[in-house]
Amino acid sequence: MKTKTFILLVLALLAATAHADITRETYVYAIKGADTLLLDTYVDTSLAPTDKRPVFMYVHGGGFAAGSRVNAAQEVLLRHMAEQGFLAVAPDYRLAAYESADGRGSNGKYAVQSLYDIVQIACDDVVDAVNFTLALTDLQPDDSCFIISGGSAGAITALTLEHDLCNEEPYTLRLPDGFNFAGIVSHAGAIDNHADSVMTWKHAPCPTLFFHGSDDTTVPFNRANVYGDIFVGTNALLDEWEQQGVSHWAFIIPGADHILALSPLTDNHEETDKFIREVVLERNNVNVYTEWMPEVTPSMKSQDDLLRFAPLYILGYGKYLSDLPKIQ
Repeated sequence: MKTKTFILLVLALLAATAHADITRETYVYAIKGADTLLLDTYVDTSLAPTDKRPVFMYVHGGGFAAGSRVNAAQEVLLRHMAEQGFLAVAPDYRLAAYESADGRGSNGKYAVQSLYDIVQIACDDVVDAVNFTLALTDLQPDDSCFIISGGSAGAITALTLEHDLCNEEPYTLRLPDGFNFAGIVSHAGAIDNHADSVMTWKHAPCPTLFFHGSDDTTVPFNRANVYGDIFVGTNALLDEWEQQGVSHWAFIIPGADHILALSPLTDNHEETDKFIREVVLERNNVNVYTEWMPEVTPSMKSQDDLLRFAPLYILGYGKYLSDLPKIQ
């Protein structure tokens, strides 16, 4: 019965996101050693921009060891953003995570020696993905309105890249002069502050919408030492954004775990649209903390929640929405 319910949900999402005028194109944006990195764009061709298209890039999760730029849940969000007039983008990045008993080994392929190295590889690739996207002049990308989003490892990448960009780390200097993201939408993210207990900012970060569960033990909601790196989670980042006088909106579910790395892909479009419209585009100065308390707290431990969110996220590593009706 639950399998039938899931298939019906997929078909409903297919119907909801079907839009004949949205085109998806796949590009090779970088070749790094044995890794060919791809990038997908989603454009609603029925919406002809009068000038340029704002950009919305989503960076997938998967613990830096798995995941894909393509899955059913991400496509729901990306197609939604395309319908709002955005050039929606989903890039690959090198998955450099490794496994060892103490978290300090090397997988041999990338010779990483720490979690920080793994995150930096992802950030470096996303810089190239941003530059490639801005060079797609036929799609009219607006470099002054480039929003980056991500879930879990993708959110860590987006937030850490923004921190490095604000601190003028050398690899970020490959971005255009004066470039910064217009906004960040973080689904259960944190900044990898390496071994530093205190955060520094040469420049203020961009406005950010934070989604997080207060009981997330996968990506810390507060500060935590993760394999020797200081991870600064949403609750601690709110103080950083407030001290910098930067607009931010925290959407928190008390008691929820890492489920908020998945659920905003399909459940929180209204909040995402409101943030982009009122904070990024209209540039209103906001400092909002929202606690949403549903009747039942969503959780990775809930069979119903996993059935609702996880299959849509897992399903489609390498598949597209057009493939889903073929699943028996």
